[in-house]
Amino acid sequence: MVPASVGAPSVGPSTAAAAGAAGGKAARRLEPAVSASDRTPEPRRVLTAAESPDRSRVLASLVEAAELRTAVEVQVREQVASARSAGASWRQIGAALEVSHVAALKRYR
Repeated sequence: MVPASVGAPSVGPSTAAAAGAAGGKAARRLEPAVSASDRTPEPRRVLTAAESPDRSRVLASLVEAAELRTAVEVQVREQVASARSAGASWRQIGAALEVSHVAALKRYR
């Protein structure tokens, strides 16, 4: 199971108020239709050099982490596209992602 902090962004109490400035219905549209566990691989515990001095195992763990980051980024891009299709503004999307609307626009447009 993917921890909530790793999966797709959802609109919680703190971001719902910011994202829903134009109305509560817009904030609810930002919630993902598919749970993160359905599409994103489960993250593994970080493997430290102290636990495994074998460089190849540590590098393999790094490759897995990079693959997870890529999968999550694809999911965020899909959610942003869905939010825009549902009528969410860049300001609402930025609030949901905890970045400025300009940063969201530049990254996901």
